[in-house]
Order: sequence, then structure tokens, then C-alpha cells
Amino acid sequence: MSKRWLSIRWLFVPIIWAVLSTQIHADVTLRKVRHISAGLLSDITTKVTWFLKDSRFCEKEQTEMLLVSSSTATIYDLKKAKVWKVDFDDETYEEFELSDYRSDTSYKLESLLNLTMDKLKSMELEYLYFHVSPLSKERVIGGYKCKGLMLTLTGRFSDPFGDEDIDMLGSFVVWLAKVKGDDPLAKIYDFYFSKVSRDTATLVFEIGEEFLESFADVESMQKQVSQVLTTLFGDTTNLYPVGFEFMVRSGDPTSATSSVLPIFISEYLVGVSQPKIQDAIFKVPEGFEKEEESDWDLFQFQEDDSD
Repeated sequence: MSKRWLSIRWLFVPIIWAVLSTQIHADVTLRKVRHISAGLLSDITTKVTWFLKDSRFCEKEQTEMLLVSSSTATIYDLKKAKVWKVDFDDETYEEFELSDYRSDTSYKLESLLNLTMDKLKSMELEYLYFHVSPLSKERVIGGYKCKGLMLTLTGRFSDPFGDEDIDMLGSFVVWLAKVKGDDPLAKIYDFYFSKVSRDTATLVFEIGEEFLESFADVESMQKQVSQVLTTLFGDTTNLYPVGFEFMVRSGDPTSATSSVLPIFISEYLVGVSQPKIQDAIFKVPEGFEKEEESDWDLFQFQEDDSD
């Protein structure tokens, strides 16, 4: 399955976050689990831990796929205006100026979103339907009572040259908790969205909205989301994500060579706590070797058209 379709889930993000907002500080630890299943590929499970202490933030990820595992961390120090990417398996690290740093996620999103846009913009849109609906049952996730909504996008794109038609079905379920501003969940997410993920958030909004505006009425989509959130919560301030499930199925069902296997991604909060965090969490371990900054390959997901 072409990895460009992993990017489609991000097209739902600007619609939701255009309706919400943020600010904070104090030691907070957040844990969540991410699961990715892509057709015949091996399932990937990642345990994610966020640490927040004053103006420092660390994101640790422990990823497992079959017999392969990896352990990494990205450390942000706002006072020193530095970012360190640490690989615990290779015992290496990279150092960046905060003002120059772009996350791997940002690079990947830019590549994947642009590949998706280039492909679909070369095709003719037959139809595109967008629908938002509230979920009837409440849940408790990571200790937080939450409510959910589902966004569904269904479309068909025709290739004017007759090479391939694409049917697309995407669904995005997000669970939101309403908390007070001094809740640790609010504190760590406010810091993350305002200080850590700024480049990614900006990219998602700019590219995501540009894509959607090419084919759909974005204002109408945002209005639907706003109406459903108001129905669920009344006051839509202080809403924070505690879980999501995303599924996309795309391809030409009439073609034996076109993959229509679904991609499924889920991420759920395990819990938030406020223990005292040791300073060592925000430091590169002694003895780790410094590497030169590496550029993420924006073209590694492009398909080989040489055949």
C-alpha cells in the first residue's frame, strides 16, 4: 500500500482544531499508546511518554514491530533554545537550534500531504461527501470522562487518462475530555501545542486547508464540527484529546493491482500524573556520540515510475 495515504488522516485535523484553543507550567508526565495496522504489513505499537518540567519538554517513544524495537527521545529546552534527538539503541544524538528545528513529523507530513495533493489534483473529482456525527456513548479514557465524534469523508477521483480511478473512504473518531485550565492534561497539551508542535500544526493547517479548499467547502465542514461539539459539550472551551481512531481505505476496487487494504491508526491516553521529574530526563546520557544533523528524505515515499 502506498504510504502517501497515511497522510489523509491529517486532513481531518485542521477541521477539528480550527474550532478549539491555549497556555501553562509544572512537572507533568503523560503516557499514551499508538497502534498502526496497514494491511499486510506488520503491526506497529509505540508507547509514548511526555515529560514537562518548567520550560523543558521530552517526548520518549518505545516502538515495537515483530522482533524489531527502537527507543528514541526528543528533548526541548526553551531557555537554552536547543533541541536534542536521542537514539538510545545507537547511543547517538543530534543537536539543533530551536529556531531552526523541524520535527521528523513535520517533514513527513509535508512530503506525504504534498504527494497526496499532487496525485489527487491531477484527477477529476466525481464526488466528495463529508459528515460529522456525535457518538452516543461516553467513555472513560486514561482516567478522564470523555465524549466522541466521528468525521467521515467519502470520495471518488477519476483519472482523465484512464490509468486509475480512486475510491476513498476515511473515518476519524476523536474522544475529547473537558477539563479545568489547571488540570495536568491541559497544562501539558497547552505547552505541546503552543511550544513544541508549532511547525507541524502550522503545516497541517496550511496544507490541509489548501487541499480541502480545492475540493470541498471547508467553512461548512468546520461549522458541522462546531455544531456537534456544541451539542456534546455546550461550552467548547478547554477540550483536550484523549484518544482517536483513524481508518482510510483507498484504491481502485476494479483493479487487481490496486490495493484497497485499510490503514488503521489509533492512539489512546493511558494516564497523566504529576510526580517530580528528574533533570536527567532532559539531558543526553553521558558517552553518547554526537552526529551531524541529518535531512529527512522528502522523497523516500515516492513511487518508482521508471517501469
